[in-house]
Amino acid sequence: MIQLYDGRKFPLPPGNLIMINNIPYISLFWQHDSKLSHPSYCELCKNVIERDGQYIIKYGDNEWLVEEIV
Repeated sequence: MIQLYDGRKFPLPPGNLIMINNIPYISLFWQHDSKLSHPSYCELCKNVIERDGQYIIKYGDNEWLVEEIV
């Protein structure tokens, strides 16, 4: 679950986790609209696996590719 600053909670949405200038973003309402806090990202990184040279966050049965945009 992702908790926003206003208290709303959402399941981690499908799609990739995008890194832009070393800042992690997810897409809740539109593309790359939600920046993750450092503690949130660190918590997700506890579930990182590497597969075929790519990093993937695996949580339960779900997976999110970590993609870097330069």
